[in-house]
Amino acid sequence: MRDFFRGKFFITLVFIASFLAGIMLNMLLDGGVTAPRDLIGFIATPFASFGTWVKNGITDTIDTFAEYSELQKENEELKKQIAKLETALADTYTNEVEIERLKNIVNVIETSPDLQFVAADVVSASADGYGSTFSVNKGTLDGIKLNSVVVSCDGLVGKVTDIGFNWATVTAITDPSMSVGATVKRSEATGVTEGTVSLRAKGLLRLSYITADASVIRGDVIFTSGLGGVFPAGILIGRVTDVESEENGLAQNATVEPAASLDGLRRVYITNGAWTGE
Repeated sequence: MRDFFRGKFFITLVFIASFLAGIMLNMLLDGGVTAPRDLIGFIATPFASFGTWVKNGITDTIDTFAEYSELQKENEELKKQIAKLETALADTYTNEVEIERLKNIVNVIETSPDLQFVAADVVSASADGYGSTFSVNKGTLDGIKLNSVVVSCDGLVGKVTDIGFNWATVTAITDPSMSVGATVKRSEATGVTEGTVSLRAKGLLRLSYITADASVIRGDVIFTSGLGGVFPAGILIGRVTDVESEENGLAQNATVEPAASLDGLRRVYITNGAWTGE
């Protein structure tokens, strides 16, 4: 039965039936005056229109798939270009940061032209959680000695307190065992920076032994004074954040925020045998 409806004979019957129906409709509407050619056109036009609609639909569908495929390719290409641009931008930012750090370390070195520095990577931090000591991957084989000065690109970090052939332990200036001769750049007032237990937890220092008449205010920049025989003069220590007088009125103390961030420190520069700190 299905083959019958699909066969040429059935299609022919449909066309003949449609033609006869058209003749009957013509007789009813205008008395049969419509020409046979017009009648055939009247009957055939819907079939032709349907065929054109199907053809156009298929063509549009094919074009749509082709355009979608092309858009997908363009989208993938754009994604690749964006990824390249993002990578290039990240590399540019990293290079700018590294250049700025190198400028800073050059400034530190220029303040002490008689010093020579060895770059070292921080390999482990102290276990106390305050970052007051850490280990680096350079030692005596690189000319480093006990009390060698340690700086970062931002300023003074500390000194070497233990050493091996290819390693060294650095104690930071925030540790309670550390003291550094210091001077206020603006007023040239002198004092000593010290680490304390309470301030170490905040990453801060205390500037002590400042005379009562010395001028020290918030925002003052502090450098090493060279006094004490360990740290040479002119290395940036930090900035004053608070000042208070002692109860006896004979001296005053200041709180200092170190210029070198000890949290997450990855690379430092250590003086080698050209200057022993002795």
